[in-house]
Amino acid sequence: MSENGNWTSKKSSGKEVNFKFEKEGDSLVGHFMGSIHDVGTKKNSSIHTIKKTDDTEVNFWGSMVMDDQLGNIPFGSLIKIDYLGKKENKKKTDSYHNFEVFVDESVEPLVEAGTAPTNNAPELAASSNGTFEDSGDLPFE
Repeated sequence: MSENGNWTSKKSSGKEVNFKFEKEGDSLVGHFMGSIHDVGTKKNSSIHTIKKTDDTEVNFWGSMVMDDQLGNIPFGSLIKIDYLGKKENKKKTDSYHNFEVFVDESVEPLVEAGTAPTNNAPELAASSNGTFEDSGDLPFE
């Protein structure tokens, strides 16, 4: 490995987001391919990647609720994410986007050649061409 290579930090840049949960009842089904964290203009957001059954990759912004639920999902697991809409917090002073994540434990996790089955590894969430770009389009702001 060359020390003088063309190194690009994946931690400081996002990648193209191509899916957004827009209305209550929206759902997404596919294999969880990982997450990258500390992206966006404030460097405090996450982008998650799902590989759908048609082999297309979907990248979407996380939220506190979604990030928490995806945090313990093994790499490659078949999951379903349901958007439950915007909800008021317990104090009724603010609202948040609510999600529920399901895992199909009857399906073996998908492990592709050249990837290690570790959760939330930034290199696993790279697009097929390995590029990342900061779209500046932060979720829910």
